[in-house]
Amino acid sequence: MEHPKVRVVDEFLVAPPPGSLPATLHLPLTFFDLRFLIISHKHTIRTLFFYANPQSLHDFNQTTIPSLKSSLSLTLQYFYPFVSNLILPPHPQKPHILFAKGNSVSFTVAHYSGGGGDDFNHFISDQVKDFKVLYPFAPSLAPTRVSPDGTRVDSLFAIQVTLFPNQGFCIGVGFRHTIVDAIAFSHFMKSWASICRCSCARVNQLDKFLVPSFSRDSILDPYEIESRQLRKLRDIDWGSQIPESLTNYMERKFELLS
Repeated sequence: MEHPKVRVVDEFLVAPPPGSLPATLHLPLTFFDLRFLIISHKHTIRTLFFYANPQSLHDFNQTTIPSLKSSLSLTLQYFYPFVSNLILPPHPQKPHILFAKGNSVSFTVAHYSGGGGDDFNHFISDQVKDFKVLYPFAPSLAPTRVSPDGTRVDSLFAIQVTLFPNQGFCIGVGFRHTIVDAIAFSHFMKSWASICRCSCARVNQLDKFLVPSFSRDSILDPYEIESRQLRKLRDIDWGSQIPESLTNYMERKFELLS
């Protein structure tokens, strides 16, 4: 969503390091994933992280952005579903997540140009806020592509970093619930932060205990839940449009104290 105070200044594509992943990786959806695909197939989950870290425009462009991009690239080699596409082929083929060589994540850089520190302090405060004021800091996912045979290809993940000059910055994340739940998303963000903090020049791999597992071997389906969910998927009108209305939505921040 465009906003008069938020100006997009650059757009990048961030991919895993060359040679870090096979040419293609195929990840089937479990009945857990199919459930989220059914109930949220039209919606993007958006999350914002505000950092009160005063820096100049020069430092942001020359230091912060390159560090975020390089550490994101290193992180994606361990979390390849984030840089994959959701493939929805015609029945009877099953939907799945597909990584292919050349895939990348959209990384948008924006500048906020209004209100000075007062606006930034308002955004990070625990006051109730109209959701519309935060929406411009979150990225949108690329539009769905449809191949001639009717296969739908959905992007799954995007990043936007917005600078508040001499105040801080915001990392906005947009993703599909199909690829990640709250725990897995937290795992990804903490891993990215860990690699970024330790400097890409010195750290290029996660601790073996932090590397995620995408094995489906331990997920059993004795009651054939997957079959029932696949039947529900066939009834979805994928071509219909559901507008993401921002009317009457409010945001409230909660601070947990130990």
